[in-house]
Amino acid sequence: MRSFILIILLTFASFFGAKAEENSTLDSLQNLLKKANRSDSITYLMLIGEEYFVSEHYTKALDYFFISLKLCEATDDLTGIPDATNSIGRVYYNMENYEQGLIYYNKALKHYEGIVDEEGIGGVLNNLALIYYEIDSIELAVENYQKALSIKKRYDDKLDIAAIYHNLGLVYINQKNFAK
Repeated sequence: MRSFILIILLTFASFFGAKAEENSTLDSLQNLLKKANRSDSITYLMLIGEEYFVSEHYTKALDYFFISLKLCEATDDLTGIPDATNSIGRVYYNMENYEQGLIYYNKALKHYEGIVDEEGIGGVLNNLALIYYEIDSIELAVENYQKALSIKKRYDDKLDIAAIYHNLGLVYINQKNFAK
């Protein structure tokens, strides 16, 4: 049954790839996907989804991230499931579909907690805070930023630390709390 699901998912992915714009990166990833084994397929599906995400083709990005998620679930890929779920949340956030974004970020958080991936947890907490800020749940935004910041400091992730401080700064500016 899993082989059948894999074949359907890869066929579905090829269909979307056939409609992709002329893009050498996408073309290369599509070619690699056609030749890939099961575990590499997940990687290429995620990379193709990311290419569409970056180029703001959100529907196509969702297609690839959902295919990747289904494949991860079918193969019990415990690290791939939260990565794909988080990516789906990112797309929904950018589409300003905050309700769906919260659903998928919370799913990703549970999966990252299940595999005890603190760096993943920190990233998702920051993502959740972004949505809470957008929907004016400022206390939840600050709480999640603080949790994310604590985790990112433990890993000395300077880029994410800077991003979280920036995000917190925006919250405080909008609250006219200039001292913070």
